[in-house]
Amino acid sequence: MMTLSLMAVGTITIALTPGYDRIGLIAPVLVLAGRLVQGCSAGCELGGVSVYLAEIATPATAASMLLSVGQPAVAVVFASLALRLPHR
Repeated sequence: MMTLSLMAVGTITIALTPGYDRIGLIAPVLVLAGRLVQGCSAGCELGGVSVYLAEIATPATAASMLLSVGQPAVAVVFASLALRLPHR
């Protein structure tokens, strides 16, 4: 329930934030804060879901479950490699 509440708070913050022309630099800061809350709530859920899926996976579905759970880790690796590339 906490994860869904945090996701809702982040989404509502983003939805109700006025534009830059109305409140200035606070607008993008509020949107960023909302996205950070959303990301933290989704990231906190990932560990529990991964363990649950691993426990209930049958041998036939274990490979597809492994791909879906490993995808965020691959994204982090590629993002860190992309940051190391020289910028032109």
